[in-house]
Formats: sequence, structure tokens, C-alpha cells
Amino acid sequence: MYKENYNLKGKMAFITGGGRGIGLCSADALAEAGANIVISDIDEKLLEEGMSFLRSKNYQVQEFLLNVANFSATEEIADQVDDKLGPVDILVANAGIAGPNTPAEKMTDEAWQRILDINLNGVFWSCRAFGKRMVERQHGAIVAVGSFLASFPTNLKSK
Repeated sequence: MYKENYNLKGKMAFITGGGRGIGLCSADALAEAGANIVISDIDEKLLEEGMSFLRSKNYQVQEFLLNVANFSATEEIADQVDDKLGPVDILVANAGIAGPNTPAEKMTDEAWQRILDINLNGVFWSCRAFGKRMVERQHGAIVAVGSFLASFPTNLKSK
């Protein structure tokens, strides 16, 4: 029933963090609904594993190595995808990290900055890079994914 209601044949979907987990499952579901899939990931090994999984299901899928924390690289990938594959109709801004399991008072500035660069800036830059094209075409959908692992770790005890 759902598959008939969500026919995405001919639509292009770009998924950040698509090598595993929620991103890979999103790619699988969108491909099953007929979308053309492009997955990206910062980790080349995870990207290849995700590609292998999707291809084992006979899905046509493309890949891009991407660090969403790099705004210029995100813009460049959006340009490349648009030029080589056509317009993106669906963006799944999924890339994210959990960060160290460290109380805030012990977390390093570098660890905190990395979390912000990927989980916050990366989502914004992905949405901006792909979204501006959607706005120009007056067509598209963005799904920003969060995880319960994104909640800030704490070891505080109530008195």
C-alpha cells in the first residue's frame, strides 16, 4: 500500500552519511520506491560497503566522498551532482556523529567543534547547497535527520 502511494520513479535523492545506519536505510527505502540514489559519506570504506549493499539489491546508485563539515566541498558536490546526474529532488541530510562519551566539563574544545561542524554546520551547508537549487526550481524536499545519540552526554546526578 505505501509503495504505491510513494512512487519516486524518476526522482533523484542525495543522502549524506549514506554509507551505513539511518542513511543507508533511507537510501534503500527511497530506491525501493523508485528514486535514483546518490549516497555520500566521509569514510571511503563505509561508502563502498553501502554501495555494495545497494547494488546487491540491483539498485542504480552513485557515490561521492564528502565531508559535510567542509562547506566548499559540499557546494562543489552539489554542483557536480547537478551537472553530471541532474537535479536533486530529495535531500536526506543525515550525516552526523555521536561524539565522545565525555561529560561537558571534560570535553575538549576540538571534540566539541567537530560535533558542531558535522551535526550542525554540515546539515546547514548541505541544506543550503542543495536547497537553493530546489528553491530555484520551486520543487524538492529536504529531510534533516537527528539521532538520540545527538543528545548531550551528562553524568550529573540530582540531589
